Amino acid sequence: MAGERITIPRLEGLVHLVRDGEGILRVQVQRPRRLEARLLGRDPRDAIFLVQTIGADSGVSHALAAVLALENALGLSVPPNGFTARDLLHALSLLHAHLRHFYLQVLPDYLPLSALADYAGNNLQLARVATSLAGEGASRWASSPVRNRFTGAQSSDLVEHLHASLGMLNTLQRMLAQLGGKFPVAMTVTPGGMSIRLSEAQIMPLERRMQVISGFLSEEVLSDIGLLLQRFPELGSLGHGLGEYLSGGSLGAESGGETAMFPAGAVLNNRLVPFAGGITESLATSRYRVKTGGDGSGPVLSENDEAPPSASWIKAPRLAGRIVDVGPLARTVIAHMTAATSRQAELVAEIESRLGTSVQSANTVAGRLFARVGEMALLAVRCIENLQRLQPGQAYAEPVSDDMPDAQEAAAAIEAPGGTAWHRMGLRRGRIAYYDIVSPGTWHGAPATPGSTAGSLEVALNSAGLNPERDADRVALSRIVHSFAFSATDAVQ
Repeated sequence: MAGERITIPRLEGLVHLVRDGEGILRVQVQRPRRLEARLLGRDPRDAIFLVQTIGADSGVSHALAAVLALENALGLSVPPNGFTARDLLHALSLLHAHLRHFYLQVLPDYLPLSALADYAGNNLQLARVATSLAGEGASRWASSPVRNRFTGAQSSDLVEHLHASLGMLNTLQRMLAQLGGKFPVAMTVTPGGMSIRLSEAQIMPLERRMQVISGFLSEEVLSDIGLLLQRFPELGSLGHGLGEYLSGGSLGAESGGETAMFPAGAVLNNRLVPFAGGITESLATSRYRVKTGGDGSGPVLSENDEAPPSASWIKAPRLAGRIVDVGPLARTVIAHMTAATSRQAELVAEIESRLGTSVQSANTVAGRLFARVGEMALLAVRCIENLQRLQPGQAYAEPVSDDMPDAQEAAAAIEAPGGTAWHRMGLRRGRIAYYDIVSPGTWHGAPATPGSTAGSLEVALNSAGLNPERDADRVALSRIVHSFAFSATDAVQ
């Protein structure tokens, strides 16, 4: 079926899998919106808001990467309350993205719609929906390629938990709007800190809401991922990705804290090495080329009309000349190797116990899913700690001059839901001369280049030995893609 495209559902952006003439599955995405080019010549503060259009899940993370890069360029400091409020906003956004991903993107790959039609629980809303669906006839659900391996009681529990997750997502969205000014675009992130101020009367309700969400995560979500892995043991060997990892550092790393939840670092050749930026991008198999402005404004990417049809809209980032894997599992591996916290040690022990392998070797669908769900519980604790750390009445931001430097360059990395986001900017005469973004989707979906492997997503898809002409294998391919939380809009901006 060379040339036939498989569309992967329930993702940000349009994602196709195409098998080339050699039988290799390739990731194909839509044309980019050329965000980097549209930032040229603008005030660097505009980037904080414009980069949030990259994706609903990763918008807050990209905003924080943009403001950190600008602060590095300007040499700005942020008061403790500003760091804590940003940390809280960031953790809430990651938690929201993970929860939505598990129940609305991943679970439908394992729990067919017929489970909703067969619901036999006590929730009146779900019972009415089940009655309505059952009235449409069983034949409507018979053609689903997803086969239900759960018992009737387990299916009903999963449907109830999915329904409950919508309420939890609504609560998280309200909290994000209170901190960010609105949702999903955060308006309160500003150079020098945050423009929001929370009183003690505002903080206490937020703590109560987080306690409820934390209980849901520990009682329902963790049991659901455990049940899923029990019923689908093949996930422990499905979709092996790369064995090298990167974490840009977040949730404490930005302020130089020694107890960062996500320490910065990379694992190359099974060795932990420091990460201090230095990311490069290969255009060898992409649809881009580099032009250099005559005014010394730096590199600007443009579309390459001479690129072959097989070329990708996704660039190929490199760290020390290598493609690495990013995301919750990468963060867990690096936190484990740096002995970050006892809580993460418990997550590592749980992953290794359930999958029967070291966490470094757990780069499979099961490992990626469990790492993401386990990270949710850690993020909930982080949110509660941040709320308790806020000092009402203290400054959230430092005064910042409107003057921008005549010439400056800076970069910053931060962890988005799908993995490391890296922003690099150059300023000339107070305006953006160039802006480079390397997103988690860029790492995951990177095409192979001469003398180098492809990104982890294509490696995982092709390691599985699946036949896209079989319905069951198409479902397995969807499960692999969703295990990365891949986003096409994040991959091409």
